[in-house]
Amino acid sequence: MTDASSSAQTAPRDDFVPTVRLTPSTARRISHQIERSVQGTYGAHAGLRELVHLGTQQMLVAGASRGDIHREIALCVSDRVPSDITAEPALSRHKAEMVKLTSMMLGWADECPGLRSR
Repeated sequence: MTDASSSAQTAPRDDFVPTVRLTPSTARRISHQIERSVQGTYGAHAGLRELVHLGTQQMLVAGASRGDIHREIALCVSDRVPSDITAEPALSRHKAEMVKLTSMMLGWADECPGLRSR
């Protein structure tokens, strides 16, 4: 009798494509800029827009699809450490603001020339 785990062989997958991610430094910079935007720092949205453009261009060069880029950009907001806001209605307002910020960031990513043609 043979062990089932030793007899099972995984076939190579030709359809496997590694996921393209933001570089750690760009993801960190975007995260810091998101925090500044949430705090309402003057000019933070403009800086965030530039960083989203930078991250999008980096991912395009690495071969990312529009879906990959949108997923990464959305993760920048959803992976944030939960805020200290726990009471309503402030919590609902904060969640709505995060949805709005994510939408703006996805729109900024779509502004990049290489992404519009895909």
